[in-house]
Amino acid sequence: MIIACLLGAALLAHELLYLARDGGEYLRRCFVPTLGLRLRSRTHAVLHLAFMAACVWMTVQPSSPLAHLAVFSLLLLVIASYSLRVSNHLVLALFMLAVILLADCAALFGVPRAESQAVQAVGVQWLVILTYLLAFTHKLNRGFLSLDGYAGALAAFVCWDRDVRDPRLVDRIKSCSIVSTLVCELAVPVLLIAPQTRGVGMLVGIAFHFGLALVGIVNFSAVMYAGLAAFLPWAAHSDWPALPLDATAAVAGVAAVALVWLVTPHRANWNLPYRHRGPAWVIQTVFGLLTAWFLLAVAQTFADPGAADHQVPAGLWSPLALVLGLFAVNGLMPYLGVKTEFSMAMFSNLHCAKWNHLVFPARWRLWDGARYLTVERIKGLPSSDELDGDQAAELAWTVLSQPGAFEIRPYFFFEALHRVCVAVRRPVTVVASVRFDGREFIVWANPKSTPESMRPAGFPRWRRLNLFPSVLPASVDAPHSEQGSVLSADRDRQLF
Repeated sequence: MIIACLLGAALLAHELLYLARDGGEYLRRCFVPTLGLRLRSRTHAVLHLAFMAACVWMTVQPSSPLAHLAVFSLLLLVIASYSLRVSNHLVLALFMLAVILLADCAALFGVPRAESQAVQAVGVQWLVILTYLLAFTHKLNRGFLSLDGYAGALAAFVCWDRDVRDPRLVDRIKSCSIVSTLVCELAVPVLLIAPQTRGVGMLVGIAFHFGLALVGIVNFSAVMYAGLAAFLPWAAHSDWPALPLDATAAVAGVAAVALVWLVTPHRANWNLPYRHRGPAWVIQTVFGLLTAWFLLAVAQTFADPGAADHQVPAGLWSPLALVLGLFAVNGLMPYLGVKTEFSMAMFSNLHCAKWNHLVFPARWRLWDGARYLTVERIKGLPSSDELDGDQAAELAWTVLSQPGAFEIRPYFFFEALHRVCVAVRRPVTVVASVRFDGREFIVWANPKSTPESMRPAGFPRWRRLNLFPSVLPASVDAPHSEQGSVLSADRDRQLF
């Protein structure tokens, strides 16, 4: 019950945070959908509203199998239609829901409730352990270990937010952020595996994810909190634990909220402007209170360290192993050359096109699916002022208007051309010269063209799947991170 409740709240927080950041555009936008499920604006908005309602249902009634099924089904549609880059934690949440549904099915077929709930707890535990191990493995590359990689860039942003200007001090903070991330992502799963060190592992995990939440990564941290809850002794119980509401609880709550308000970047609007900053602060504050509750809950586990052992019936190990195996295969896809997106490569700077892993050599990969085109020349693009506030069209225009600056996936390129052409209120004809696989192609586009009809003769067909980053900077010296590399025309806002 605790896992499902926290997971429903985490998914709801994900939706509300993006709604607070992008406003109604988040509900309406379906641009370069992850699994090719292209929806009209109204249908897309209805889907997300229904998904949020289902998340509320699962949070309020976490033991309802129908709520679990509703959230799982709607989340699958949300992922399939998610614009550009689906968040890794949504895929993790999907697998967690699959484990919860497996437990529901076991109960439906007469398995005692205690044993079916044990399936849920153990399955989620191993999903969390695999997530940490995969994330750690993916980060063993030159991009992440560079001071300009994701961890370094995030540390530099925090330094900028707090007016830390000394270059040497900034570099030290960058180095600490890189090392601490690797240490935590390896230490947490190792500690969680052994029952004797499980409490310490949960404390390290809470500290790690609370730190990430303080710099704005609340949605991912909230999903991981739901996963870490599976290691609590009462994770398989139907009732919430009765924690003492005494002075210790009050101090923990006040301290967590104070940290949220003192440490969370206050100048974050410079990079990612929020349409509704107030609700985002409320969610951050609630996450701080949840952290305080979690710390108190973990403190109780030290008094009863052996209570978290769950026995899974022998007949349920096979379907559970299948779910865990699929999750592991998804996470190992980068080493096969199939994809890097939604493979738990969180903030890793791992790219298949320019393989930079320090342990797994490029020659071991079976495929090389990361194929990009470059725009050499383009004529007929409308001005950015004609895009009528369409954020997806603004992103598309920004990428297309800089020939040679980016490497672009064919799926994104043709969808972007289409989006720009239909965003303006006058007829336009855009002609682009692109290079792909060593050949030059001429692409014609107008408002009546579809992405598929723009394909020139001889250009290979593409799959409508976001398996690799849609856009990469062409220069090897250009900064790139999980959060994106495309700035607005005035360079004041990050678009992707």
